[in-house]
Order: sequence, then structure tokens, then C-alpha cells
Amino acid sequence: METASEQQMRTGSRRRWWLAALLSYWLPGLGQVYNGQASRGTRFFVAAMVAAIFMAIALTREAISASAGLIFLLAFILTTIASVVEAGLAARRQPDPFPCRQYNRWYVYVVAALLSMFAFTPALKQFVHTFYIPSGAMEDSLLIGDYILADMTPDKPVAGELLIYESLEEPVRMLIKRCVAAGGQIVEIRDKVLYVDGSVVPLPPDGKHVDSVVYPADSRERDNLGPLRVPSGHLFMMGDNRDRSRDSRYTGPAPLAKIKGKAIIIYWSATPTSVLQLRGWPKPFVEVANSLWNLPSLFSRTRFGRIGMLI
Repeated sequence: METASEQQMRTGSRRRWWLAALLSYWLPGLGQVYNGQASRGTRFFVAAMVAAIFMAIALTREAISASAGLIFLLAFILTTIASVVEAGLAARRQPDPFPCRQYNRWYVYVVAALLSMFAFTPALKQFVHTFYIPSGAMEDSLLIGDYILADMTPDKPVAGELLIYESLEEPVRMLIKRCVAAGGQIVEIRDKVLYVDGSVVPLPPDGKHVDSVVYPADSRERDNLGPLRVPSGHLFMMGDNRDRSRDSRYTGPAPLAKIKGKAIIIYWSATPTSVLQLRGWPKPFVEVANSLWNLPSLFSRTRFGRIGMLI
């Protein structure tokens, strides 16, 4: 007759739908593994990784369009959503007590999470990275609530491109600004008008000034600056919202070593909404909580006309 200890070794606690969904959100297919469906989880994982790899290839090769990269990103998102939903629903159908498989051990989930954090995600970010626009410094080219894809293997940057670089004041922060001049060029700002090598550089099509006040050079660098020569190996960066951007006018030109990527495409855009203040909680849990909190209003907040816009 089967003892109680043998029964305990053979079975486990009831599968929790929210945990299955969270595991698949963390790593597509992991929720299926939690449900004892290893082969199905493997299929979700492989599908998500293939979509991510092809997205990276499409976005980092000029011969392939950014639109193709967006299609693969959509495939990755849909695969992740499908994995999350299927894992949650399947968990509800599992028997109680749950017949554990050999791989249904806590350390399997920990190892998978660590691989996602320190192997798969960092490897992908070496090629493609997503960024959220939190401020109006690049309006109206980029709006608060835009989500962009950036090529993290850019060629030699040129004037006019929107570049991702490390803040010179807070190295942990990443900034996005427009390159307006490269090393060796002479930059001057006269009454809000930008000159490079003596020629007027007009505002970008969606750039703007929002303050009619013109500050003299001895008061503030914003509206009158230079002339100054950009040092070799540096770039002069400016926000498109010229009156509301802290950029090279204040912090100096950015070294090429600080340049990390080039903005390519807006893959999602939604008007900002409230954020849950969960101080002390791990960042991944805060992100998931805020996503769920704002999910009901997502459709009404989405700016569909901006999705797929090339930068």
C-alpha cells in the first residue's frame, strides 16, 4: 500500500493560474513547464526566440526593412501573449493534487529565470533594445508614451540621426537626442537658431520652440552659445523640443564611446496614465503590476497612427 510520503513525492500542490501566467510572461513557455507540459513550453520558447532573432537581424541590417523587424516583433509579442494566456487557462484545468513531473522543481524555474535575465535578454540587447520615452525633450518627433526599437550595433553616427547614449551627468540613464554636429565641426546658436560650420540648420520637421523668451549667452546656454568646435571623437546632441531639452548645450558634446544605439522605429505608442507606487518591490513585479493595472484602458489610450513610424 502506498504510504503518505510516497504520495507526497508523486504529487504537488494545485497549479496556480496567476503563477503560470507570470512565469510565461517572464520567459515564454516556462508557464507550460510549470503545468507539466514541457513539450508545449519548448514550442512556445523556440517560437519566441526565432521571432526575436529574426527581429534583431532585420533591424540591424540595412538591406532588410525596419518594417520586417516590426513584423517579427509583433510575432514575438503575440507568441508571448499566447503563452501567457494558454498557461493561465491550462493551470486551471490541471488536477488537484497535481502529478508532478521530474522537472517540476523550484530550482528549474530559478535557473530558467536566471538564464532569461543573464543570458537570453542581455544577448538580444546587444543587437536590439526597446526604450520608453518618458519626457517631452524630443517632441514632437517623439512623444511621451512612445515605445521605440533601437539598433544597438550602429555604424558611424551622422548628423540628423536620433541616437541613444549614456547621460554624461548620470551614467545609469540612457538619453535619446538628435545628432546635429560631429567632431571638428563648429556649432553656434544665435537667438535660438542653430548654425553648423556657419550654415543655418533648420529645425527638424516635428521640432519646436515653446518659449518666446530669448536668453543671452551670459544668462543661459539655451538660446545663445558659441561658436565652439566639437572635439574629435565627440558628437553635439540636441533635443527637438529645443526649449525643454537638457543636452550638449549644458553638458557638452557626447563622446563616441557613450553612443549605444540608433533609434529605428516606433513599435507602440500610448498616452501616459497613472502608475502604481510600489516602493521596495522588485522591478519586474512593479512592471507587471502596472501593466495589469493599465491594461483595461490600453486600447483607448493607444495612438495607432504612430505605430510603425520610422524614426
